[in-house]
Amino acid sequence: MVQQIEGLRDEVRCRMGVDLAELANDQNVTRDGWIRCIRAASDFEDAVEVILNDAWIPNSLPQLTAFLICITDNIRKTRANVDFGRDLALKDGPDLWFCMHMARNFEKLLEMQREVLMDAVVKLTPPAKWAN
Repeated sequence: MVQQIEGLRDEVRCRMGVDLAELANDQNVTRDGWIRCIRAASDFEDAVEVILNDAWIPNSLPQLTAFLICITDNIRKTRANVDFGRDLALKDGPDLWFCMHMARNFEKLLEMQREVLMDAVVKLTPPAKWAN
């Protein structure tokens, strides 16, 4: 999973560099729009670093279950916000498109986190005892 997350980070970094350079030269992008794009890129980098370098996987089944519920809810909210924002991006410009793209990358990151948590749940769940 670490390799998948690093792969996503590298892919997004490459695309971010090109997109941010284009946005910096776009006269239609406001200062606030530019700041929003820089923050989205920075937030993504920060999230990846935390996932790769911090101990974020709980050690107990109740904590894992709670974390899974939160992650699933965050995925749902991210999808809803992207769907809503996509309609706005059609008329607002390239900076909002960039933010929508970054939100999709956050969604992928959340889905990867959910996979890691599901694997941890499987490992911590005691085997079932069957009665004959």
